[in-house]
Amino acid sequence: MKRLKLTGLLCTYLGDDAQLLEACLASILGQTRALDELVVVFDGPVSEESYNSVMRVINSLEGIGVLVKHHMFPANVGHGLARSKGVELATGDYVVIFDADDISSKDRLKLLEEEAKRGNYDVIGGHIREFSSLRGSLFGYRVVKLSHDEIYQDMFLRCPFNQTTVMIKKVALDNVGGYRDMFCNEDYELWLRLAAAGHRFANVDVSLVDVVAPTEYFSRRGGWRYCQSELKMQWLLFLHGKSLALFLRGVLVRLIVYLFVPTGVRRMLYRKFLRDKEWIK
Repeated sequence: MKRLKLTGLLCTYLGDDAQLLEACLASILGQTRALDELVVVFDGPVSEESYNSVMRVINSLEGIGVLVKHHMFPANVGHGLARSKGVELATGDYVVIFDADDISSKDRLKLLEEEAKRGNYDVIGGHIREFSSLRGSLFGYRVVKLSHDEIYQDMFLRCPFNQTTVMIKKVALDNVGGYRDMFCNEDYELWLRLAAAGHRFANVDVSLVDVVAPTEYFSRRGGWRYCQSELKMQWLLFLHGKSLALFLRGVLVRLIVYLFVPTGVRRMLYRKFLRDKEWIK
């Protein structure tokens, strides 16, 4: 099978940590299988330090023949619309998502391409490791289901992909209209539309990305705006076949956890019930 054309998509905004962005960019440069194209979307103005870091990597990639495009919005538009613009600019067979504060393993692109060729999947992702800080201790894994059928069933219980690990077929994205503006759930809503359109999913049984999840990570997962988005996602899942019992349970749990549970307790609940302490691979 011919070599796939892989487009990396990186969105960054003023709130991104400059050190983590630098580490993310270094992990893109350090891939054992290089990108063919990189699209960078600045979601509003960014700090001079972050802008200079991105431009240094752009120059390095262009020096090895990688096509680089970038777009800057005059003001912050949010993850969904920023990624939508990036997908519009992408010309690869697959779009590889890079989160600006996460660090990809050196073989991430190689492993994703191998899996794409093996099964002609439309979305491929993998597991993540989570750390308390850039040089902090490992506190858990988010392990995902592997086969298409398992992923589809898991979708009605939780988000079945770690978005920061995924590679998505460009024609599949175009087929369903790409990313939409949905606060903190633009990825989950996309997976649901792709599933409804009959696209095929897979995850590789490998941890592909290191994610830094400090206290602020859990404080952002709370409050009325976040809860509203979660409740809307539960409603969409119900419309696509989630049982009434699971829908009602999902709504009740989210109302309690996102509106009434303090950040410290929420962090403990995430780590105890939504993360794996051990993963053998």
